[in-house]
Amino acid sequence: MQSKQIYLKAFLVLLGLTSNIPVGFVGVLKFAELLAFFYVVLNRTSLFAIAAEHKDFRKYSLFLMLWLCLGSVASIINMTDFPDLYSYIPPPVAFAKGAANIFFIWISTSVFMIALAKNPSLVVYYLIPYGLASAVFSPFHYTMEDSTQKNFLMLTSSDVSDNYFDMYVSPILTPIVIALPLLLRNKGFVAIASIAAFGLLAVAGDAKSMGFIFVMSSVALTLNILQVKLTPFVLKILFVLSPIAVIPLLIMLAQANLLGSSGDKLIRDINRTENFNPFLLIGRPAPTIAMVAIWDKPLLGHGFNKQDVQYPSRLKALGYLPFEYSERYKGIPAHSNLLNAMVEGGIAAGLVWSFLLVIAFKSLSIAFLKDYEAITGYLFIGFFYLLWNILFSGTLRLDIGHFIAIIIGYNHRNSLQQATLLQPSWRRQIDKPVSPV
Repeated sequence: MQSKQIYLKAFLVLLGLTSNIPVGFVGVLKFAELLAFFYVVLNRTSLFAIAAEHKDFRKYSLFLMLWLCLGSVASIINMTDFPDLYSYIPPPVAFAKGAANIFFIWISTSVFMIALAKNPSLVVYYLIPYGLASAVFSPFHYTMEDSTQKNFLMLTSSDVSDNYFDMYVSPILTPIVIALPLLLRNKGFVAIASIAAFGLLAVAGDAKSMGFIFVMSSVALTLNILQVKLTPFVLKILFVLSPIAVIPLLIMLAQANLLGSSGDKLIRDINRTENFNPFLLIGRPAPTIAMVAIWDKPLLGHGFNKQDVQYPSRLKALGYLPFEYSERYKGIPAHSNLLNAMVEGGIAAGLVWSFLLVIAFKSLSIAFLKDYEAITGYLFIGFFYLLWNILFSGTLRLDIGHFIAIIIGYNHRNSLQQATLLQPSWRRQIDKPVSPV
């Protein structure tokens, strides 16, 4: 048993150290994802047992399968009817990349479902090495064009001087700060202060995503540790709608010259936006294009990696996109996991991300009503991390896989506890294990 724990910790460390190494395999994968694939295959018996026990994991897997099926059918139909629209990515490559993305989203969750099943706090053995490895690999980037070549490791130097904090500092500190509540255990105020400090630093450093995630997490944790009791309805108002509050807050901070160069960029976005577009104001023009594409094909979608230059052009004509944005996008970008699934497979394909938001909010609601503990800080960060990245960020796999796995496990353990409490006292006494003499 001791040796198994050592091997498991060593595997998580290796997973973290290789999570930033891109490799060319159909599209672009991380080396850690290949390790995760082989780990899941070798431990498939354990995964089957976990799936049989965890209803939410089964639902999650089925929703991913629905996305895959709908996207596949849409790809076949669109490739047959409109082959000229695939002028940038060959149809077989587009299909393979889309299917592989969904498959490795599932793998990235499954590996943590297995590895963290008995002890969720072991996730720190993944997070800390991940942050340290980012110090080496953050100055590198990879391009999608490289993925069609025969090179395996695709590392090219990248200039991070334009946005040093967002491109270099934030990738190093983010996983470490996520691990802090688990490392500090019951030192809640210290953990909250650290999370808030990083969030404010991220806002000042033009890392708006991390700023929102960690500032909101620190606010929620402060309410929790002060034992401010809120109803589930009030929690929904405060947390689910919280991204809406980011836009006017950022505008006010920028106009007060409190955001430095980040604020200057935001003011420029406001001044050059012909029609008020909140996505542009948070640096996300792509979702506007995606929503128009979803409106055009809401039931089945456009298929995987559809290339269609008409959408940026149409939005430019309507005055929704500045010139540089309409020139930049040649296909149907989304910069949103939720919208991307809907673009590919129709509205029903987005159910997987909606489901994740529901179970993440459920875990937050459960943890909020309890006293602060080490896992509370991690779950709160996990909720806001998923909320932001599902709505406003592109493809993430291992980055969110551990959150999904631990949230599913946390909700499952809580449901078992609730079922036990609802049993009559005499039944609980019978089910109680007898202590060895």
